[in-house]
Amino acid sequence: MGRRSAPSPGPGPVRPVTVRRAKEAADSFGFQSLADEDRLLFPWLDHLMTVTVEGGGAAQATLRPEALVCRTRLRRRLDFSAVDRVVDVLNEWNAQSLSPTMSMALGGDLDDGGVDLHLCSMSLTGPGLSDEQLATVMSVAVETSVLAVSHLLEHFPELSTPDTDEAEQDRRRQDSAAFLEGGDWDAAAESLFPSPAESRIEHPSGKNFIGLPEPAPSLEPEPVTLPRIDGILADLDIPNTATTDEVVIAWINSVLFGFFVDNGPSYLVKAHWNPNLDPASRMRVALVCNDFNVAAGKAGAKAYAHLGDDGVQVRVEYTVPAGDGLTDAQLDHMTAVAVSQLLYAVHTVSAAVTGTSAVGWPGP
Repeated sequence: MGRRSAPSPGPGPVRPVTVRRAKEAADSFGFQSLADEDRLLFPWLDHLMTVTVEGGGAAQATLRPEALVCRTRLRRRLDFSAVDRVVDVLNEWNAQSLSPTMSMALGGDLDDGGVDLHLCSMSLTGPGLSDEQLATVMSVAVETSVLAVSHLLEHFPELSTPDTDEAEQDRRRQDSAAFLEGGDWDAAAESLFPSPAESRIEHPSGKNFIGLPEPAPSLEPEPVTLPRIDGILADLDIPNTATTDEVVIAWINSVLFGFFVDNGPSYLVKAHWNPNLDPASRMRVALVCNDFNVAAGKAGAKAYAHLGDDGVQVRVEYTVPAGDGLTDAQLDHMTAVAVSQLLYAVHTVSAAVTGTSAVGWPGP
């Protein structure tokens, strides 16, 4: 697959995102894809990526938001004996790379099964995306998935698919099956995310918040800056406790959050849970984080274990491409979604690890 220069920069109208628009954006970079009404398929030698538009609706604005979801899976499995190494490689990638999120799932049985490896990246589309923004989303998704697969192949050469007629037939069967797979991802997420009625977030101001700010006036994408982020947090009744040249810090429901403009640039929201667990528990915590990453699917939040001086900690992140800027409505929506998703990430992981949620949820 080739690539030409990106479309000329400049603000464009923000419009609803469809599979057809996503294909046009991918085509503009020379990425070859197959398409039907509800998904794109990018077939590669060692992996395949599907792109869908999922979720949405006012009642699901922050818990199961509308998003362009890019899922990649390796064509070959690893043996069950590789699980420990896989957990280490995946956790390290998720800690060091913004996207895509890597996860694993055990498939089949001991006689005819193994470890399936998956990648996932997503971009919120509820407020719409401009052509420039959508082109960036598609190019980043395709290119980072290729980099991630290359990283996996370096660690696990056995994932490489032979260039034979038999392997080609297997690839075609996999590609055809990918178009027939169901896409009820919202139903799959029901066990992880509560209903919107149960999703109140309590801020230090004492107000309840479900992540639905009033529509903002800016209609054109503007650069994402810390002052803009600070203003958005104030609008959402989230008082920041400290602002530096690099980060806006806030405590939300007893969880420490950091809001960054990272390389790319990307809008990065990060939450910390610091239980100071015994270093011997690192593998168990990493497996819990992996289970969250698998279940979260298109939610966009990513969890990983972090071994610090005081023991094993957990970090959860939410990343939004920001190279083409964001409108006020996009920044409002993406901040609200990030806060909601990361709180539930901390809640889910901490409850699984310790039996108690680290999030200070509001009372009835």
